[in-house]
Amino acid sequence: MRAALAVGVPAAQVYPQSTHASAAHPTEVRIAFDGDAVLFSDEAEQVYQSQGLNAFQQHETDKAALPLPDGPFKPLLVALHRLQQAASPAMRIRTALVTARSAPAHERAIRTLMDWNIEIDEAMFLGGLDKGEFCGV
Repeated sequence: MRAALAVGVPAAQVYPQSTHASAAHPTEVRIAFDGDAVLFSDEAEQVYQSQGLNAFQQHETDKAALPLPDGPFKPLLVALHRLQQAASPAMRIRTALVTARSAPAHERAIRTLMDWNIEIDEAMFLGGLDKGEFCGV
């Protein structure tokens, strides 16, 4: 994934058997997305990397009403949203946003999804906690 991202190509990791959900929900396809640099651009992540957490939080507070620019996986989320709307009872698609963001930066992520007219099934704002634990991997 890192090599693909380094050359500007979106990358993903597929886990065909989630340790927690596969047996309990055999007719569901569950897809979790990270936020910054995945669904959304890396604009906010660049602020965090170059100026630190306080600057990131201030940046996101100042821009809370402005949707984040698109990230490389937004087209996939849009396509999945369309499939969800035309879903068959035999196979259900569930989408989730799993991000290190927390208050106050969560507001901009939520407003961005609303601006895109995209509904997701779950949103987890982890405030820096390990995402793997929440994704069942």
